[in-house]
Amino acid sequence: MPDERMVDGRAWLTVGEAARVAGVHRYTVYGWITRGRLKMLPTDDGTHRIAAADLERLLAARRAAAAVGVRVDTLLHWGDEGPAVVD
Repeated sequence: MPDERMVDGRAWLTVGEAARVAGVHRYTVYGWITRGRLKMLPTDDGTHRIAAADLERLLAARRAAAAVGVRVDTLLHWGDEGPAVVD
């Protein structure tokens, strides 16, 4: 990539940068990637990039979930259709 910070007009962060922005350990960021909460862009040099906008959305969801006292998973999937409950 000629400019590793910008791809298709979007800002991208390294895992370390994303961890610093979020105030968490790098392994937490990898966990978010593994669980599908963040998408990553592999690069030719073996590193990974995370879209800054995606990280901000996740952090906003985490703040909102904390404000209302629910797990972030609950908030992220609010309104998703779940299994039908039959009494």
